[in-house]
Amino acid sequence: MDIISVLTYFGFTPANVTPLIVVAAIGMYCVFQHTKPIKDSIESIKTNLTAVKINLTAVTTFLSTLHPTSFPSSILTKMSPYQIQSEGKRIIEESGLITILDQSENLSKIFSFIDAQNPKTRLDVERLSFISFNANQTDNIFNPVKTYLYNHPDAREFYPYLAGVYIRDKYLSKHPEIIQ
Repeated sequence: MDIISVLTYFGFTPANVTPLIVVAAIGMYCVFQHTKPIKDSIESIKTNLTAVKINLTAVTTFLSTLHPTSFPSSILTKMSPYQIQSEGKRIIEESGLITILDQSENLSKIFSFIDAQNPKTRLDVERLSFISFNANQTDNIFNPVKTYLYNHPDAREFYPYLAGVYIRDKYLSKHPEIIQ
């Protein structure tokens, strides 16, 4: 069966196919003309969402890096940079954080957030480590940590910073090129 037979079957003769093609072409042109404003609107929305994302990241960074006025010195000390002390190491071990982050897929998840921000300095890494922990702590991989914090409510205030310093140290050990 050839194309002319099919067209004839539907009532189109060679004489009226040309106007049909012209009408179809005009119709498609009109459709494309009406979709251009929609496409432009989508691009405008993308631009606005990018600005919102940047502002939200700035607010998140600010809020997640607000430290308590002081940490118990047995957990973290301000020694430029923060250093995890023996009590802090005990807490991150008991909470299961070390075991969780020893699994490469979990560590990759945390690091991918930091990598996406393209940190340039050690302070960038430190701040992003806090944010990464806070942003991912609702993930089921952190259930042991959540259980620990539920059972040790006194640790809730400083734990995100302790975890952030631990993540920072692991990240910087994998990225020796970040020296500032």
